[in-house]
Amino acid sequence: MSKPAPDSETIKGYARAAYQGTQHYYEFVQAHVIPVLQSQLNRSEYEESVVGAYYRSHLLMRSLVKLDDFDDFQAVRSIARSLFELLLDMKLLQLDPTLIARFSSYSTIERMRSAIRVADFVAKHPSPDRAKRYRHQINLAGDTAEIKKCETILLKVYGITTAIGTERAAKFPKTWSKMDVRTQAAKTSVEDEEKYVAVYPIDSWFVHGGLVGIAGISQDGLVNAYGRGQLLAQKSCHGSTFIIGKTFKLFDAQDNLWKRLKELESLSGRLFNNFMSQRESA
Repeated sequence: MSKPAPDSETIKGYARAAYQGTQHYYEFVQAHVIPVLQSQLNRSEYEESVVGAYYRSHLLMRSLVKLDDFDDFQAVRSIARSLFELLLDMKLLQLDPTLIARFSSYSTIERMRSAIRVADFVAKHPSPDRAKRYRHQINLAGDTAEIKKCETILLKVYGITTAIGTERAAKFPKTWSKMDVRTQAAKTSVEDEEKYVAVYPIDSWFVHGGLVGIAGISQDGLVNAYGRGQLLAQKSCHGSTFIIGKTFKLFDAQDNLWKRLKELESLSGRLFNNFMSQRESA
């Protein structure tokens, strides 16, 4: 015999517990991990890149704790998706540190791509107003020194020979790793590829246009999406924090840090169990 479907109050209790878990996790990392990272000097290129990705994740968690209304489900799922992508970046760098040159130099390539796109659009649809509004992008796309710098990175780091003046951004890699998200996930673990296949598309419903994420979905379903997004975000941040801990030997320096982080992994579940126990005893 199947279990009865949870009622609205149970779903709200689940979502509330998930949010509280995010809140506690963010506060713990802010108090015990971030200060240690900020105090470090003379980091290697690899360490700087991993910390940069981790800081991005932490700032997303800071935004997430501000989303304390169930109606924030779309923003929560969007952040969960971004956190998963950042975790994949960190895992891939951990798996193959030789990729660090790609990771750290890709901003130059992507900014040039964006500038070229804008400059070419203005050239196709010229107007004094557009030329003024996008002058910085136009200047970058025509800067011979920056073009040479970008071409050199493409050749030395990616093995791509191109002449940006004539070929524009046609040969630029689409991502820093030259992999799409699924390929990146499959390279890190079967579990990550499973998340990409089963969860990532649902998160994407709340990033892109259209009604897929809400069409025919009940209010309870949207509240559940909120709670699920909080838990997914936590899981990605747990993963990225463990990478940071291992990279900088934080667990050696702080004996109870590993234990506390493991406890936080299950905090939302414990909070929900407490909620259900209180309901049953009321």
